[in-house]
Amino acid sequence: MQIRGGNHQPASFRAGERYPIVTATYSSGISSSLASQVSGLNINGTSVSGLLSKYLGSSQTTIPQIQYEDLGITLKLTPQILRGGDIQLALDLKIEALAGGTVDSIPILNSRAMTSTITVPAGQTALLASLVDKNESKSIEGLPGLSELPGFQGTDQNITKGQDELLITVTPHIVRPAALHIASRRLSAPHTTPAQ
Repeated sequence: MQIRGGNHQPASFRAGERYPIVTATYSSGISSSLASQVSGLNINGTSVSGLLSKYLGSSQTTIPQIQYEDLGITLKLTPQILRGGDIQLALDLKIEALAGGTVDSIPILNSRAMTSTITVPAGQTALLASLVDKNESKSIEGLPGLSELPGFQGTDQNITKGQDELLITVTPHIVRPAALHIASRRLSAPHTTPAQ
């Protein structure tokens, strides 16, 4: 993947998807329970339930509020070319994923972020490493209860460990070096004649 950005101009790279999350809902209209509770009430000869349905609507509508989250990897970087030809990069890395659980029907998100500033010579490579996932599982095979007896060797224990890492390499290049241009107008010297 190549990203082209100007000096002091932020550039970004994203790999992933926008995921919709329902954060809240609100209802408009009159509910059937409220209509039945006020069915016998009248105001100046007009039914209260008729007034409510006229101004609030006769059917109840539920409207969701949705917030979109960027799942995946987002890398933002801002290059700055230094005098010696080195490139200073302001990095902002964010990794976001679904955690697998919910709270009140709203999914839990795993989010990791890193911000850093590095200086790399033009054409050289910098390596970003992140531990994305680490897990450990333990299983016991054998007869239940017998594995807890001292000296009993009839059970097997298996421990499985694993981890997932993300490695990103960044190689900055100066595509077009800036030239120094001095804008000025031409100065004219007054013309003098030599004295005789």
